[in-house]
Amino acid sequence: MSSSDANQNVARLKNSQTLPPFGRQGDGRSSENMSHPEFEVLPENWTAQLIMNEEELGKIHIDLPNHWATGGESFWATPLGDDLFRLENVPFYAYGLNFHDIVRATCDSEEQKPEIREIVAMSGHRTFRVYFEKNIERPIQEEILDSMRDLKISYERATKTFVSLDMQPEGNYQAVFDKLDELEQQNILVFETCDAKREGSFDDLPEENE
Repeated sequence: MSSSDANQNVARLKNSQTLPPFGRQGDGRSSENMSHPEFEVLPENWTAQLIMNEEELGKIHIDLPNHWATGGESFWATPLGDDLFRLENVPFYAYGLNFHDIVRATCDSEEQKPEIREIVAMSGHRTFRVYFEKNIERPIQEEILDSMRDLKISYERATKTFVSLDMQPEGNYQAVFDKLDELEQQNILVFETCDAKREGSFDDLPEENE
């Protein structure tokens, strides 16, 4: 898909009555984060332990003032000491952050969650975000998502149609991209990649008229 096609697709979706949470990398859009996504299809030694060990975790936050429909996103994270945290869920809205990245986060005040300042160590995981078309029923969605296990993909679901995909470090990024692009061309879903849009920022890009 060309960048022109992607831009037209984003424009179509933004003008629809039911807005998806994003467009495509370079045009990324998002909506408000769910405080605790629904975990699904987790392989062994992945985030299943998160459900059982929430008392050992903390919440950290990232401000996203340029997102068209949200001001920020919160993450479950394992405190590691010295203001370091390991992300324990797949990002739904921030760019340039991935599952199990280690970040530095500090509080602006005692009343606020620690705010992510920088990545200290990248995990090697990669993130894709998927919004299924409304006519694609849940069993079909899950069949599609389950078929991507061989590509080292697992996922967390935010809504009935909005899913965040985690690709393990040994996965093939181009193969995942090509698979999602094929599904998008079949009008099954739209997706975006989630690399940083601007160095040193986890936010969307400002609107051009700002």
